[in-house]
Amino acid sequence: MKVLTCLTIAFAFALADEAYKTSNYKEPLMPYNFGWVVKDDPTYNDFSQQESSDGNQVVGSYRVLLPDGRLQIVSYTVDEHSGFNADIKYEGEAQYPAYTPKYDKVSYEKPKYNKPTYSEPSYQKPSYKQSSEPAYEKPVNTEQYSYTTPAYNQISNQQYDKQSYTTPYNSKSAY
Repeated sequence: MKVLTCLTIAFAFALADEAYKTSNYKEPLMPYNFGWVVKDDPTYNDFSQQESSDGNQVVGSYRVLLPDGRLQIVSYTVDEHSGFNADIKYEGEAQYPAYTPKYDKVSYEKPKYNKPTYSEPSYQKPSYKQSSEPAYEKPVNTEQYSYTTPAYNQISNQQYDKQSYTTPYNSKSAY
């Protein structure tokens, strides 16, 4: 039975190899060249990219204006043998100016609200007399309900001898 199973699996792999053969044909890479630029002064967006290929190697760069005022320029090359290689440069110096609002502070008066007026509640007030004394009587004889604190037996560590404990009958050492 095992031999039949192994032969079936080997036959299935042989058929799969024939059905899905890979070709050695390699499609040639096409040369290209492209680039784009975004420069929007009101929103402080300034970035671009340029990339070109001769069919074997891709050469490109992109630049981004960072929030701290520096310009980050990344130049890169990509080819089949060495992969992606990037060179990162920064132009300018990081600046962190203090924030100054570009508007005049508005002066206005604090709003004045009328104090709300509340009417008496519509429900009736209670008719009973409110008292600060409790309505129950104090117990007369409190001595008959007194309890003493129980005395606990203090057991010393000497009374527990480690040799007095035995191992269970069915336990065996793991080693």
